[in-house]
Amino acid sequence: MPLNFNIDIHCHPTGKPYMSGRNHQKHTPFETYPNEINAWLISRLKKQISNLTGINLSTQSNFDNLSAGKVRVVMVNFTPIEKAFLFANTAPGSFLEDTLKDLVTDKKTLWEDTVKSKVISALTGYSEEDIDFVKKMMVNYFTEGLQPEYDYLLKFNNTKGTNKKY
Repeated sequence: MPLNFNIDIHCHPTGKPYMSGRNHQKHTPFETYPNEINAWLISRLKKQISNLTGINLSTQSNFDNLSAGKVRVVMVNFTPIEKAFLFANTAPGSFLEDTLKDLVTDKKTLWEDTVKSKVISALTGYSEEDIDFVKKMMVNYFTEGLQPEYDYLLKFNNTKGTNKKY
């Protein structure tokens, strides 16, 4: 007899909502929402960015979508953003690639070729404040990244989803 539900052994329903505002999150792990894009040019190029990068500029993994997909067993992966994900690939490229790198890299950080927080925010849905915290202040990945995300998820223990079906 086939199972009438799905199991997701690796999903990230808390990453974007947790990183939607340090210590005052705007979103929950239940809802689907578009990335808030604060940069004027990037917001105008949203569709092109999505097509070029293959990144859907909205939440994809959240408990409402998991429920709609008949996922009944979820293994949540906690993955605070790592500093290494904030750097541009600096390998030599074409004039166009080098020009694009100049447009998206931030020269005001301690490390060269860090991607601008507005660009990372547009692509990931994480708040600029949270990205800046990771870039400039996060020292202990476990206590300042992983543990707070875990504590954030615990706030929703025994909470019903937005559709009240789970």
